[in-house]
Amino acid sequence: MHRVAIAAGNRTQVAFSIVDKDGYSGAGPLSPQCPLEASYGSAEEEHDQEGRVTVAQRDAFVLLTAHVPHAGGGLINLKYCQRWDETFCKFLKGLASHKPLVLCADLNMAHEEIALCNPKGSEKNAGFTPQEQQGFRKPLQAMPLNDSFRHLYPNMAYAYTSWTYMTNTQS
Repeated sequence: MHRVAIAAGNRTQVAFSIVDKDGYSGAGPLSPQCPLEASYGSAEEEHDQEGRVTVAQRDAFVLLTAHVPHAGGGLINLKYCQRWDETFCKFLKGLASHKPLVLCADLNMAHEEIALCNPKGSEKNAGFTPQEQQGFRKPLQAMPLNDSFRHLYPNMAYAYTSWTYMTNTQS
């Protein structure tokens, strides 16, 4: 875990995970105040080697940032993602049992059609398959997590919250 100031004289703090593999995963919050405590990982070695989780303890809540693994083309990483889902769900439950939990994450999947520009054309693509959706829903069913954007804008059209890098959909 590293904590740095963004610029000289700037009081913004960042705590982020570092892994051995350059340009791989990583997650971290930016905050105007230092957290009471910052840690990384979920205590599961298989996942923690990739720097996917950072936890920042605050007075009133726990802020968790995460970079959830992607199933990959042809769902080559699906089994790993399913193991991640199980571990991550237990980890979230543990954190939420002490304080309210705020989760900010790249979830690498869309759980509703409204999140995608072309949901019908994405049904067999990584990030929107039934297998991934099932794994994604477990944490949502296990505790009261809400999609804050869809809570505020439940029917906003053309406000896509899931983009794939694989088909250049952001351009």
